[in-house]
Amino acid sequence: MGLYDAAKDAANILKEAGKINEYQKILDLIDDLFNKREEIEKLKAENNQLKEEAKIKEEYIFKNNCYWHKESNDGPFCSRCFDKEKHLIRIIPRRPGSNNAKCPECKSLVNYTGINESVVFRPI
Repeated sequence: MGLYDAAKDAANILKEAGKINEYQKILDLIDDLFNKREEIEKLKAENNQLKEEAKIKEEYIFKNNCYWHKESNDGPFCSRCFDKEKHLIRIIPRRPGSNNAKCPECKSLVNYTGINESVVFRPI
């Protein structure tokens, strides 16, 4: 028998015995149990989210104005979206061969190669 069931049984016994004050206290206790259960579930979800964010933060490094996966070098991911909202949003090069990429979510523009695009190499 769980705590809720025990409190419910006690409330019924008190109600039948005419102990209204005690019955009300048990009802308040049951209400408090529901509130605590909701709070625990909320904290569990928040804890899981924080664990996931910490795991992601351990797996990714900041390099050339964006985030990259440490082992697979997967990326680039938007640093603004990751730092502010912990979302891994892949940034897209503006054109083939470009050093600049744009985030489709927040529209940030970053140089993800670390190479200045104004330097143009021309064959001699």
